[in-house]
Amino acid sequence: ATVLGKLLHHKGWFYAVVGPVAKAVDSDKVMPYDACLVPGPLDVEASVAALARKGARISVVDVNDVSGAEILGSTAGIDEDWLRRSLEDNPAGNDDSMTPIVVVMLE
Repeated sequence: ATVLGKLLHHKGWFYAVVGPVAKAVDSDKVMPYDACLVPGPLDVEASVAALARKGARISVVDVNDVSGAEILGSTAGIDEDWLRRSLEDNPAGNDDSMTPIVVVMLE
């Protein structure tokens, strides 16, 4: 998928084939973590549902400097369009290194 996508000048085909779990994998350039891969959440919907039962309002968002902001799951009451617009320019500076946790709160 990657080779065909590169030949046709289309990005993202690898992740379209392997799915969102592979896309959310992070790594780091800092030793000793440079040899580690950290998977993204395996069951976002179950995690979000468990947090919702405890009263949390939460979204899990994959944000980086390549693909912007992709919302993986949210509890009820989250304005996903606003959240996506707020994070799409990667305000925390997430790049090709392990992604920090970013907390966004409405005032």
